[in-house]
Amino acid sequence: MNKKSEFEWKKSYYNIEIEVDKGILLYNILSKGFVLLDEKEYIEFYKNENLWDKNEKMLEEFTSNGFIVKGNDREIFLKNFDEIENVNKKYLGITFVPTQLCNFNCSYCFERSKKYDMEESIFKKSIEFIKEIIDSKNELENISVLFFGGEPLVKLDMVLKFGEVIKNISKEKKLNFSSSIITNGYYLNYDTAKALCEICNLKFVQITFDGDRNFHNKRRNNSYEILMNNLEKIKEFKDLKISIRIQVDKENIFSIKNLLNDLKKFDEDKNISFYFSPILGEFEENLDKRNIYFDEKEFGKILTENIIPLIFEIGFNNFELYPQPHAGGCGFVSENSFIIDADGRLKECLELVGEKESCGNIFDKKINKKLSNLKFKLPDFCVYCKFLPLCNGSCPLRRLKGIIKCSFWKYSLKDYLKKIYEFKFK
Repeated sequence: MNKKSEFEWKKSYYNIEIEVDKGILLYNILSKGFVLLDEKEYIEFYKNENLWDKNEKMLEEFTSNGFIVKGNDREIFLKNFDEIENVNKKYLGITFVPTQLCNFNCSYCFERSKKYDMEESIFKKSIEFIKEIIDSKNELENISVLFFGGEPLVKLDMVLKFGEVIKNISKEKKLNFSSSIITNGYYLNYDTAKALCEICNLKFVQITFDGDRNFHNKRRNNSYEILMNNLEKIKEFKDLKISIRIQVDKENIFSIKNLLNDLKKFDEDKNISFYFSPILGEFEENLDKRNIYFDEKEFGKILTENIIPLIFEIGFNNFELYPQPHAGGCGFVSENSFIIDADGRLKECLELVGEKESCGNIFDKKINKKLSNLKFKLPDFCVYCKFLPLCNGSCPLRRLKGIIKCSFWKYSLKDYLKKIYEFKFK
């Protein structure tokens, strides 16, 4: 980018323009700005660069929403994408898997190998391993622990002990520390959440629902009421962000309305959010064979035509309608990211937990990260894609296996925005 172009106003590379009956719908992927240009004056102003320096007030309206920017925002985004690697040197991510056992038996779970708990000797070696990693990283400022399983709360005592030890090490080294957990939510009652917050500085929780009471109970061990009751209790921890993952497939899609009606009572709780996710079947050996899973194009259509209308019909006020942009790719690709499996082997991706494939272990400390060797290098066709901020170049593990699938937003965002327009602007 030359010096002159850095200071020139341009339309954002990440604008999405959609012609509708009343004018032009304008959306920016980076800012999430979304407006209807329904006045001739505004449409002409946006289309004609020669008018931009003639109306300061109107220019401010467009720039504040990210529709008109200084310089080439695609090049700026790509530069930030590349530089995230330097940011990650200040951050250490530890995923701790105390067990591969689980109190559920979900048909689509990717963990299909022999299940086992972490032994005490491996726990101690894990602590030693992390201490050595911390001592070797001179630029560290932040340490984050993710508790994963199996179901990590099956081994609550080990979770608490690990979190407390890493917190104390962080305090000694004057580093920021926090933890998060991915859990089925069954054991996440008030007392457990309180202990995790106090001892492990827990800041984020993700739990999963598989449809309404009937479908969820059939698939996830009759836990629907238990999860709803737990949510009622743990929402009192205002510093704890609770993300509800709603899994959607061809079998349970018609039950989603009932689930959303039950979740409506949490709409005013600012620390509770939810999102929808398809169960994608790239690795078919991990899924059952009933062909109930949506592909990317199908899921985008379902989200647009079935789910978003329900959000407006039921009247959610705090649901995040627009996709969240982010830069830097998958955090597990970072050289400062370590997944310690229950047997002491190191993994590069959560989907490899429980599998034989590893990049090393905590005993000999010989680490060979294939994914890290990819760095944050993007496939060439991703560099010029408007939707890159929404997918970050697809999953690195899949790329390594020769599987590249674009985000469903690439296929559905325009129709999705038009659907929102039907409810918001008409």
